[in-house]
Amino acid sequence: MGTTLRAAGAAVVLPVLLFLSGCATEADSAQRFSRDWGTWKTKQEGTPAKVTADLREVVRDPKRWGEFWAGEAPPVDFTKEMVLVATVKLVEHPKDIPRIWRLKKEEDKEPVAYVRVRQVGGEFKNEFAGSAAYHFAVVPRSEEVIHWKDIRVVYTGDGDVDGFEVVKNYDD
Repeated sequence: MGTTLRAAGAAVVLPVLLFLSGCATEADSAQRFSRDWGTWKTKQEGTPAKVTADLREVVRDPKRWGEFWAGEAPPVDFTKEMVLVATVKLVEHPKDIPRIWRLKKEEDKEPVAYVRVRQVGGEFKNEFAGSAAYHFAVVPRSEEVIHWKDIRVVYTGDGDVDGFEVVKNYDD
């Protein structure tokens, strides 16, 4: 009976630990979003996005969300969710493809969305140069103002995150 209880306990505890590990965001780690769509992915859900400008925007309504898609927009429950949008109209180098790195809120401060716009280190194919690029990330709905910062992620020779440099602060 003791073995059965330990096995049952492990069956409950293990999924909880795995869930919490996916939610944890260290200062140097990228955030996992419930759903996201990005230029660099090989399989996209829905129709390719339309990018006509460089944007950092929070989308809280379906009409605006639909404007980003050439066809039907992927479903988002705007009563509970919102979408962070980072777009670049013209990519000069594949390292410039925007990627929403994380949404972070420090105690007693408004949230900040960090967008990686230049990654230092690593090899990339230049397949996106000359085209537009985007990253859309679904997050829980909030009416708070979201502040945006474009960052450069610097990696060590071993591929670990060495630090961040702010490229552009949209509040300046």
